[in-house]
Amino acid sequence: MKSEEIRRDDYSVVETKDKEEMQKKEAEDSDALENVLYHAGGMGLYQKLLFLSMLPVGYFFVFIYFGQMFITATPQQHWCHVPELAHLDLKTRRNLSVPRVGDGWAQCAVYAANWSHVLHDMQPPVPATPTVPCKHGWDFLLGDIPYHTVVSERGWVCEYAGYAPLAQTIYFVGALVGGILFGWMADRFGRVPVLVVLEYVEPKYRTLLVSMSTALFFGTGALLLPWIAYFIADWRKFLWITSLPLALMAFAPFVVPESARWLASRGKVNRAVKVLRTLEKVNGTKIPQQVMDDFIVSATQTKETNESLIDLFKIGPLRNMIIYMVVIYMACAMMFDGLVRMSEGLGLDFFVTFTLASVTEIPSVTIVAIVLDRWGRRNLTIVPTVLAGALTIIAGFLPKGVPQVALAIASRFMINMSYTAIVQWSAELVPTGARASGSALIHVSGYIATMMSPFIVYSERVWSPLPLLILGGTALVASSFALLLPETMGRPMPQTMDEGERFVRSHTVCGKAEDKDDFKYEKSDALFT
Repeated sequence: MKSEEIRRDDYSVVETKDKEEMQKKEAEDSDALENVLYHAGGMGLYQKLLFLSMLPVGYFFVFIYFGQMFITATPQQHWCHVPELAHLDLKTRRNLSVPRVGDGWAQCAVYAANWSHVLHDMQPPVPATPTVPCKHGWDFLLGDIPYHTVVSERGWVCEYAGYAPLAQTIYFVGALVGGILFGWMADRFGRVPVLVVLEYVEPKYRTLLVSMSTALFFGTGALLLPWIAYFIADWRKFLWITSLPLALMAFAPFVVPESARWLASRGKVNRAVKVLRTLEKVNGTKIPQQVMDDFIVSATQTKETNESLIDLFKIGPLRNMIIYMVVIYMACAMMFDGLVRMSEGLGLDFFVTFTLASVTEIPSVTIVAIVLDRWGRRNLTIVPTVLAGALTIIAGFLPKGVPQVALAIASRFMINMSYTAIVQWSAELVPTGARASGSALIHVSGYIATMMSPFIVYSERVWSPLPLLILGGTALVASSFALLLPETMGRPMPQTMDEGERFVRSHTVCGKAEDKDDFKYEKSDALFT
């Protein structure tokens, strides 16, 4: 192939006449497994069965992630409990003991009155009567939340209101530890189901697979969950019903095959070939022997590689890449989680608002499935994130009610699109040896961000627009980091750190060379240390 080398700054630019031929050869040399998948059927019966295996995973994730919101929801109408009035009905107790505040009732103060006199006259004290903080707990009107929650049972309101966001944050500490532990285990001992399914399909089907599994399994689970909580109306039973099915995941190793890519990277070539032959049999296809031989040779040459996340951080471009992805993912996770938690305080019914916001999952993710392989991961991260940030900031200055809810739902729609694109983008960027632990690191960073979101929502007590302004501003700033990441659309996933480094060096923008239609860039090492 005729080429001309041109020195430009610290780059060596090699002009090529046939980029498609070059990329095809590069893909075949760097990832023989992609060629095997092409001949075995990139989205046959085998992959469809793997896709269906994601259904319980999606539902379980929804139940565990969002379930804690329904056991820590705060009934909006609550007042100080007065033991002397306990024999009266709830509204009568409120009318006799609680001072009026505007159009409502004080929630953290009660009249310092002689309750024997109040009971005798059945009239509330005069408004000038001194008040005192609640001493005997609170009475809750179970209207907006039709059942007792942890908050109402333990009195986590008024001066104890910070306990609920603290409990939610502690929940994510568990997710943080689990993400680190199981991400490391997945790279060390075998893949987790979502990565297995992603690795067994051709690149052109990965968008459809990731997006539709999110829309169908995560989206429908989010639609069902609030009404499961509503009709069970008991937070303890709700926990049992949504948690016990997780035991089914113990059978996952017997249903979901191990990743052939991971097996090959660990030198277990025979096991990888066995899995691929099973794929071939189920799909009713025939892998040419030469193609399989090429895969075996490629896998044998990289036998027993022990690349890990630590090795990734030793390489400048890969280290920068994962840091940028962490920043973007944290912002999107914080905004997604914050908007979900604010469903309770936007002025409309909690269960209805949560459901309406969850409805956005299916259309937003479906749009991503349609356009992600046309517009690219980078564009579908930047544009929706910027729009979500802008809409959220505008919503912060609107009064509570329908207008604010409408903009919050529109923001949720946009951030769903970004989130879906990022989940696939991150898995495609990290080399095989560190894919599970690298993806886990990115997701763990999201958990760190979501640990902050309950307190961001709690900041509404300081200034009503503050939570939405924090969420929107963070999203706007973080979206710019996507410009520093390489586009992975239509490209094979890197197997080794060297492949990952070459890919990141060759396909980024904003001060780093981007792979143009007619040029291949070979960058100076000095720029990436």
